[in-house]
Amino acid sequence: MFCILGLFASAAIAASERAIPPAFGPHINLSPANFADAKSFKSTDRIVGTYYFYWYCTGTKEHIVNPENGSDGLTDHPPTLEDFCYKSVRWHKKQLSDMADAGIDVALMVFWGAPSERNENASLYWSYAGLGPVVQAREELVREGKRPPRIGLFYDTSTLQYNEWNTHVDLTADYGKRWFYATVRDFFSAIPPKHWAMIDDKPMVLLYAAAFAKKHDQGFIDFTKEQFKKEFGGREPRLVVERGANRQW
Repeated sequence: MFCILGLFASAAIAASERAIPPAFGPHINLSPANFADAKSFKSTDRIVGTYYFYWYCTGTKEHIVNPENGSDGLTDHPPTLEDFCYKSVRWHKKQLSDMADAGIDVALMVFWGAPSERNENASLYWSYAGLGPVVQAREELVREGKRPPRIGLFYDTSTLQYNEWNTHVDLTADYGKRWFYATVRDFFSAIPPKHWAMIDDKPMVLLYAAAFAKKHDQGFIDFTKEQFKKEFGGREPRLVVERGANRQW
């Protein structure tokens, strides 16, 4: 009886673990040659970075109007809402230009991407939809001789608890480690290496609060570093964890 119950429990766990899709973007399984045009900051450099929330869209009212009651979703209002959308290359180009004018070196994209959000109807799909336009915007600025900020990842860990699959991710489990890594992998697979923000040749990944993970330990960090090196030309990500009450990793 014990063995039978154990099999049923294992089957239930397996059924809850939906398949993690392959990399989102084309920049995967890279070789060192793919980094020929890439540049890196040094750990001795003094650099300025900013979080870049790019989830707004006038056309769909995303994060502009609160869907619950139709109230204003913006704390601060830009001079105009015309073309104010993560799908717009022109909008991203303006944001990156303003950052460059302010002396900002790194734009940390606030990314809510997760294996559960890859469906175009998912509420957080804007995370994926905005990456292509921001890359194109930066490409155009570089061609114009500008020096826009390089692109890094701010991993919004709330997706480890709140997501389309209603999965509370355990980062000590194999599935949880693969889930976490998939978010990092998907982001960088959509960004050509020449646009990455790196320090000592390590792409920048900042993590939000630890509290959203069901459980965590050093294992998911080690797994992410090893998997990333395998798929991204031997590069190891520079993961920076958040400190503070209820957020400590």
